[in-house]
Amino acid sequence: MNVMQGIKSSKIFTDFRTAEAADNLARMELDEKLVFKTNSKVELGLKDPNRKVLHRGDVSRKSDNKLEWLDVHLILLDNFLIMTKRRRERGVERLFVSKQVCPSFIICTDCRLSHSTCYSSRE
Repeated sequence: MNVMQGIKSSKIFTDFRTAEAADNLARMELDEKLVFKTNSKVELGLKDPNRKVLHRGDVSRKSDNKLEWLDVHLILLDNFLIMTKRRRERGVERLFVSKQVCPSFIICTDCRLSHSTCYSSRE
């Protein structure tokens, strides 16, 4: 193995470990920020090193009375979809879980399907 191959190999290994550490940090920070309603805590498995945060971002949804739009922060894990509201408490951002956590196996990901034809992947 020449020097260039050694450097490339070392870079690939370092990049992998850096990404792994960033994933672990993101899960730990998320675990600290999430606030559940009393008696509704769900074990998300965020301490599991195999758990993945697939995507997260801000979206708007209609309120329950359908009269106004609400800003929410969605977090898609490999096992759950979590809908939260961002709030700052004593200078620290908290993510208050606003709706019941949805297991990912019941999420319909095919946009061509209507709501009436979305089925659980456990069938």
